[in-house]
Formats: sequence, structure tokens, C-alpha cells
Amino acid sequence: MKLSEALIIRADLQKNIAQLEVRLQANAQIQEGGVLAEKPEELFAKLRKVLVEFEDLVQKINYTNTVSKDTDGKSISQLIVKRDVMDTEIKMMRQFLDKASNLIQPYTKTEIRNLSSVDVSSYRKSLDDLSKKRRELEAKIQELNWTTELV
Repeated sequence: MKLSEALIIRADLQKNIAQLEVRLQANAQIQEGGVLAEKPEELFAKLRKVLVEFEDLVQKINYTNTVSKDTDGKSISQLIVKRDVMDTEIKMMRQFLDKASNLIQPYTKTEIRNLSSVDVSSYRKSLDDLSKKRRELEAKIQELNWTTELV
């Protein structure tokens, strides 16, 4: 099985776990004299089975990500961490630039003007460059996901 297939199955298992949680909550109480739609014992049995499958799959994915390398010798795990760090930097830069470029014009000439603390256009260029590198890294990770066998 390819790593990408395992990631799809993992997402399905996560959805299944979330649905079981909703079903358990819906069957946590019953009106006196009422009938449960589903038995909590059976739902918990299903949940335990799905959680065992989920745990096994995630361990295999994590191990595969750790031992599988790209052509530069970096593991998929290292690439994922790099992507996550880039995501954080991109998010913070966007928030900063939104604030730096949102200048309110004064109503009168006597009001104090707010000025941007940076050259917004040069920072936007840096943000564009970083975003491009992030997209290229994401493409590399996706390629590895589709070509790497799950260990």
C-alpha cells in the first residue's frame, strides 16, 4: 500500500471516530420509558476496534515518514516539520502585513497619522517567495506520499 493510500484511510478512520463520538453522545441519556437508538456498549466496542486500527495505521505512517528519504536525504518527517514551520511564518507575516497596510487616514490635519513600520511591498515580495517555496515543498511531499510504500 502506498503512503498516500494510508493517509486517506487514516482520514476515514478519523471521521469514523468523530461519528462514533456523536452517536455515543446521542445515546448517553434516555427519557424514562424510552428506547435507545443504539446501545452504548456496542458503540464502545466499535470505537475500540476503530481506535486499534487507527493506532496501528498511524504508527506505520509515522515510521514510514521517519525512514523514507527524498533525493536530498531528508526524511518525510523532516519535510513535514519544515512545511509546518513555513505555514506558521506565512501566517504571521500575513497577519503583520494586514496590520501594517491597514492605515487609517486622519479626519483632520491636527490628528496624528499612523505610518507603516516597514516597506510593505518588499515584505509582500518576501511573503510571495516563501509561499512559492512552501507550495514546492508541498508538491514534493505529495509526490513522496504517492511513490512511497507503507513500511
